[in-house]
Amino acid sequence: MAEIKTLRAVQPRANRPQEFNGLYQIPTLDEVIALAKSQSRLSGRTIGIYPEIKHSTYHADLRNANGRRQFGRHYFENRLLAKLHAEYGNSECAPVFIQSFEVGNLQYLSKKTDINLVQLIDADDVNADGSISLVPPYKQPYDFVKAGDTRTFADLLTADGLDFVASYADAIGPWKPYLVKTVADNIDRNGDGAITINDRRVDGSTGVLELAHAKGLKVHTWTFRNDASGYGFADPQAEMTYYYDLGLDGLFTDFADTGVAARDASTNTGSNIEACGRHGRHNRQHR
Repeated sequence: MAEIKTLRAVQPRANRPQEFNGLYQIPTLDEVIALAKSQSRLSGRTIGIYPEIKHSTYHADLRNANGRRQFGRHYFENRLLAKLHAEYGNSECAPVFIQSFEVGNLQYLSKKTDINLVQLIDADDVNADGSISLVPPYKQPYDFVKAGDTRTFADLLTADGLDFVASYADAIGPWKPYLVKTVADNIDRNGDGAITINDRRVDGSTGVLELAHAKGLKVHTWTFRNDASGYGFADPQAEMTYYYDLGLDGLFTDFADTGVAARDASTNTGSNIEACGRHGRHNRQHR
């Protein structure tokens, strides 16, 4: 920890502001929670946190030079829950989402906590026809790979796959091309003289969002940026508003002011919001 605290955050994207480089430490979870709570008090509104558990299978198998396991199974899951339960309580109403690209760690957590869990859904790229490209290591959850389970990330978004996810999670977090189909048809739609991903034809919802809602799952997607990754959209606010209009429950963006403006401009904002605990958790198998 002392070594990590000697590091300072640096903006890796050259086209973004660089004047903050070297000013800020890498925060601990304790510091993130303290910041969220202090800003909640100052702003008069609840500010949540959205931690991601990364690489559970890798860390469970990680050994030191003597061949001894350094952490073992569920070490980080247990540490995270101990902290979150102490800070927020064990409640689905806690302002917390726990996310992971793996499945087994979420299944384990579902038996230990009522805090909301999110199954992330990855991919490699989007093909010209709008279909999803699935190439390792983005093809499957890593714990599926290790266990010999042949299901892909895309399989988790089928009707059967979403039923499976709903047995242990409360939401899905698919990469946004899973939700909206865009096609590269070589038309310069924004008239800037160059054909980019912004010019892709938008064919509308893939049906994943609607199916997930029908299964009782919230849908959060990622990542929206003012300066990149606008599949089918040159205007980042218009892109985010389009997704909100489809009924999206939430999104990740590097530009929060644009995201708030997009949410407020949506014709569908609020239609899919439900008071916490109104119907209870109806997806997961209670322990």
